[in-house]
Amino acid sequence: MTGDGTHDAPALSRANVGIAVEGATDAARGAADIMLAEPGFSTIVHAIRVSRVIFQGMRNYSIYAYAVTIRIVMSFAILAFTYKFDFPPFMILIIALSNDGTIMTLSVDRVLPSMTPDSWDLIEIFAFAIAYGSILLLQRQVQCLARDVELNRPQRTTPVHNEPQPHTIVYLQAAIISQALIFVTRLHGFFSMERPSVALMCAFYITQLISIIATYGDWGFTKIQAISGGWIGIV
Repeated sequence: MTGDGTHDAPALSRANVGIAVEGATDAARGAADIMLAEPGFSTIVHAIRVSRVIFQGMRNYSIYAYAVTIRIVMSFAILAFTYKFDFPPFMILIIALSNDGTIMTLSVDRVLPSMTPDSWDLIEIFAFAIAYGSILLLQRQVQCLARDVELNRPQRTTPVHNEPQPHTIVYLQAAIISQALIFVTRLHGFFSMERPSVALMCAFYITQLISIIATYGDWGFTKIQAISGGWIGIV
């Protein structure tokens, strides 16, 4: 309902969305949900479009947050309880900080508004999140088994999972996949139809560069060790 006069106030108050147009009386403004600061009704279309963009951004973030939580928590839980994997806590902190830095750019990401009114569908959000998280979790376990076949050698005094190089491989895989997941959760179609923002791409490339550089160093206090370029390519 739109209106500008005192006699429109009751209707504006009862409407699901009451809009006081530019130049409306104080009574109409007080009863309305939205007040237009410019003449014309094009601002209503713009407001609806912006609200749908914000909603899609919140939806994309929710799916990513749930999916990456399932992937990280379940993956490291299985590694710890099944394989007795002692992953350095400091590296988990680095993964969390790099993920947060990339996620912050979602606030300025390029998002396409939906063509129909939006509403929260928690079943859809959890279904996507569980599917993405489960696929990445399965990929993590397959990679772990493949690494065992490659690195497992006789007369080993230290369990293969708690050596510095496997720590580096797990760190690199978790850092890359967790951040690349953002580009999956934000899509509703082909990648070329929903190009990410420059800020998101720059944040992703910077964090990936830092992660790859870290795999070439021997950081004693983090219990990781440099790995070959072949393993980096496999990851």
